[in-house]
Amino acid sequence: MKAEFEQGFFDQSTKRLRRYGKGEKAARAALACVGARDPEPVDRDAVEDAISNAGVKSQDAVEDALLTLVEDGFLHVDASAGTAAFAYRLVANWWRTRPGDRR
Repeated sequence: MKAEFEQGFFDQSTKRLRRYGKGEKAARAALACVGARDPEPVDRDAVEDAISNAGVKSQDAVEDALLTLVEDGFLHVDASAGTAAFAYRLVANWWRTRPGDRR
């Protein structure tokens, strides 16, 4: 049952990420930034830089992209520490098992 649950979660997460449309590249950049340091939290500024480097121009748009990843359950941002991390271990597992999604 656990394997079926994980596979369903993984499939749903991949579909959800693809629905970002033009924002998918920035979302992938943010996830890759967090994934590179997982399980350690990443400096929020580094994640914002990754989003910006993916083509998101304004600071408001960068913050919106990060907020969307948080609202969709991909990332957790600790405002007091100024860090970001995967929201759940299951999200980290999904990211690690999707080599094509790490672009």
